[in-house]
Amino acid sequence: MNDVEAQGNGARSAPHRSPGTRGRLTPESQVQRLTASLALTADQQTKIKAMLERRQVLALQIHSRTDITAMDRVREFHALDRQTVVRINSLLTAEQRAKYEPGKAVAGSAGVQRLPPQPDAR
Repeated sequence: MNDVEAQGNGARSAPHRSPGTRGRLTPESQVQRLTASLALTADQQTKIKAMLERRQVLALQIHSRTDITAMDRVREFHALDRQTVVRINSLLTAEQRAKYEPGKAVAGSAGVQRLPPQPDAR
Protein backbone atom coordinates (compact mmCIF):
# COMPACT_ATOMS: atom_id res chain seq x y z
CA MET A 1 0.00 0.00 0.00
CA ASN A 2 1.37 3.43 -0.82
CA ASP A 3 1.07 6.68 1.11
CA VAL A 4 -1.91 7.96 -0.83
CA GLU A 5 -3.85 4.70 -0.44
CA ALA A 6 -3.06 4.72 3.25
CA GLN A 7 -4.76 8.10 3.46
CA GLY A 8 -7.92 6.45 2.22
CA ASN A 9 -8.66 8.10 -1.09
CA GLY A 10 -7.57 5.10 -3.19
CA ALA A 11 -5.54 7.16 -5.70
CA ARG A 12 -2.04 6.04 -6.55
CA SER A 13 0.92 8.31 -5.94
CA ALA A 14 3.40 8.96 -8.75
CA PRO A 15 6.68 7.02 -8.77
CA HIS A 16 9.84 8.90 -7.84
CA ARG A 17 10.96 10.91 -10.82
CA SER A 18 14.03 13.05 -11.38
CA PRO A 19 13.49 16.73 -12.02
CA GLY A 20 14.00 17.56 -15.69
CA THR A 21 13.89 13.95 -16.89
CA ARG A 22 10.47 14.21 -18.56
CA GLY A 23 8.74 11.45 -16.64
CA ARG A 24 11.64 9.05 -16.33
CA LEU A 25 12.09 7.22 -13.08
CA THR A 26 15.15 7.99 -10.97
CA PRO A 27 17.97 5.44 -11.03
CA GLU A 28 17.10 4.60 -7.41
CA SER A 29 13.46 3.87 -8.15
CA GLN A 30 14.41 1.86 -11.25
CA VAL A 31 16.74 -0.27 -9.12
CA GLN A 32 13.93 -0.71 -6.56
CA ARG A 33 11.58 -1.93 -9.31
CA LEU A 34 14.21 -4.27 -10.70
CA THR A 35 15.03 -5.59 -7.24
CA ALA A 36 11.36 -6.28 -6.54
CA SER A 37 10.80 -8.11 -9.84
CA LEU A 38 14.16 -9.85 -10.24
CA ALA A 39 15.42 -10.32 -6.65
CA LEU A 40 18.69 -8.52 -7.39
CA THR A 41 21.64 -9.11 -5.09
CA ALA A 42 23.24 -6.15 -3.31
CA ASP A 43 26.17 -6.31 -5.76
CA GLN A 44 23.81 -6.27 -8.76
CA GLN A 45 21.90 -3.33 -7.28
CA THR A 46 25.08 -1.30 -6.84
CA LYS A 47 26.33 -2.02 -10.36
CA ILE A 48 22.97 -1.44 -12.04
CA LYS A 49 22.42 1.81 -10.16
CA ALA A 50 25.80 3.06 -11.42
CA MET A 51 24.83 2.07 -14.99
CA LEU A 52 21.50 3.87 -14.73
CA GLU A 53 23.11 6.98 -13.25
CA ARG A 54 25.61 7.02 -16.13
CA ARG A 55 22.74 6.54 -18.59
CA GLN A 56 20.96 9.52 -17.08
CA VAL A 57 24.04 11.74 -17.49
CA LEU A 58 24.52 10.63 -21.10
CA ALA A 59 20.82 11.15 -21.87
CA LEU A 60 21.01 14.73 -20.58
CA GLN A 61 24.08 15.31 -22.77
CA ILE A 62 22.24 13.98 -25.82
CA HIS A 63 19.23 16.12 -24.99
CA SER A 64 21.30 19.29 -24.77
CA ARG A 65 23.17 18.77 -28.05
CA THR A 66 22.38 21.41 -30.64
CA ASP A 67 24.70 20.09 -33.35
CA ILE A 68 22.46 17.16 -34.35
CA THR A 69 18.97 16.83 -35.79
CA ALA A 70 15.99 15.70 -33.75
CA MET A 71 16.00 12.34 -35.57
CA ASP A 72 19.69 11.84 -34.78
CA ARG A 73 18.93 12.66 -31.16
CA VAL A 74 16.19 10.00 -31.11
CA ARG A 75 18.60 7.49 -32.66
CA GLU A 76 21.18 8.28 -29.99
CA PHE A 77 18.59 7.83 -27.22
CA HIS A 78 17.57 4.46 -28.67
CA ALA A 79 21.20 3.36 -28.95
CA LEU A 80 21.80 4.42 -25.35
CA ASP A 81 18.75 2.45 -24.20
CA ARG A 82 19.91 -0.65 -26.09
CA GLN A 83 23.42 -0.35 -24.61
CA THR A 84 21.97 -0.05 -21.11
CA VAL A 85 19.81 -3.14 -21.60
CA VAL A 86 22.81 -5.15 -22.83
CA ARG A 87 24.89 -4.03 -19.85
CA ILE A 88 22.16 -4.86 -17.36
CA ASN A 89 21.59 -8.25 -19.00
CA SER A 90 25.28 -9.02 -18.58
CA LEU A 91 24.85 -8.82 -14.80
CA LEU A 92 21.72 -10.95 -14.57
CA THR A 93 21.39 -14.68 -14.07
CA ALA A 94 19.54 -16.72 -16.71
CA GLU A 95 16.47 -16.81 -14.45
CA GLN A 96 16.54 -13.04 -13.97
CA ARG A 97 17.00 -12.41 -17.72
CA ALA A 98 13.87 -14.46 -18.40
CA LYS A 99 11.87 -12.08 -16.18
CA TYR A 100 13.55 -8.82 -17.24
CA GLU A 101 11.28 -6.35 -19.06
CA PRO A 102 13.63 -3.61 -20.32
CA GLY A 103 10.95 -1.22 -21.56
CA LYS A 104 9.43 -0.94 -18.11
CA ALA A 105 12.46 -1.10 -15.88
CA VAL A 106 15.07 0.89 -17.75
CA ALA A 107 13.09 3.53 -19.47
CA GLY A 108 10.19 3.96 -17.11
CA SER A 109 8.32 5.54 -19.98
CA ALA A 110 5.49 4.21 -22.09
CA GLY A 111 6.92 5.94 -25.14
CA VAL A 112 10.01 3.77 -25.34
CA GLN A 113 9.99 0.87 -27.77
CA ARG A 114 10.08 -2.43 -25.92
CA LEU A 115 12.54 -5.08 -26.97
CA PRO A 116 11.11 -8.48 -27.91
CA PRO A 117 11.16 -11.08 -25.13
CA GLN A 118 14.19 -13.33 -25.03
CA PRO A 119 13.69 -17.03 -25.76
CA ASP A 120 13.41 -19.30 -22.78
CA ALA A 121 16.86 -20.74 -21.96
CA ARG A 122 15.53 -24.16 -20.91
